[in-house]
Amino acid sequence: MTIPMGKEDDCSERNKTMNSKLFSDLYSASEYYRVCNTYHEKIANSKTNIQNCKNNYIELKGKKKNPSVANIFLVMFGVVTCLTFLPDAEIRPAGILIAIAIALVVIFNILRCKSYNDKHSKQADKLWYDKWGPAIAQAEKDIQKANQRLMKYKADHYNCINFLPNQYQNYSATSYMAIAVRNGRADTFKEAANLYEEQLHRWRMEQINEEIAAQNWAIQNNLASLGQQQAETNKLLKDIENLEFYNAFVKNN
Repeated sequence: MTIPMGKEDDCSERNKTMNSKLFSDLYSASEYYRVCNTYHEKIANSKTNIQNCKNNYIELKGKKKNPSVANIFLVMFGVVTCLTFLPDAEIRPAGILIAIAIALVVIFNILRCKSYNDKHSKQADKLWYDKWGPAIAQAEKDIQKANQRLMKYKADHYNCINFLPNQYQNYSATSYMAIAVRNGRADTFKEAANLYEEQLHRWRMEQINEEIAAQNWAIQNNLASLGQQQAETNKLLKDIENLEFYNAFVKNN
């Protein structure tokens, strides 16, 4: 479809009269928050890495086998064996051998669990010194460096956001309003802010609708499950009814 010349001229003229200073201010503010968010993301990732390393160390260090439960049953079996075999002189040697065997198994079980625990403890310590410890030290350096750069960046560029009201001091608001001004949808900060508030309302409504749709889907699934259960119950009742009728028929005949 051909655009009338008048409309084309109006668009061109509007682009020419775009509030360049407002766009520049909003764009600078959006860049400020984008860079700050990047530093915050780096800091958060480093903290996550530190926590993961600590969790891995604790998990491996905590891998232990406790011989107590098995040993208790073995000792109880040994006591019962001694009480059964020792009073009788003929089978006493067999009881003594069984008791010695049980004692050896208990000792072996203790040594086996101790070896298992020592192995994982040493493995955890080795990984800590070779891998997780250095990774944590590097992550802490990265956090310190990122915090220093973030503070310096905020100090050097704070003036680019001091014109913003508190509710618009974020990347989403400034970037949206900058685009609105660039596209000629707003000539003043008030117009850009109103457009952003309208968009926020649409986003909230979309989120609410998505939550409602998810709840409805869950309700439908629950109803379908209840319907299936009811159908199975009805079938079972019908089978019981048919069985009772058949038994009564056989009894009467």
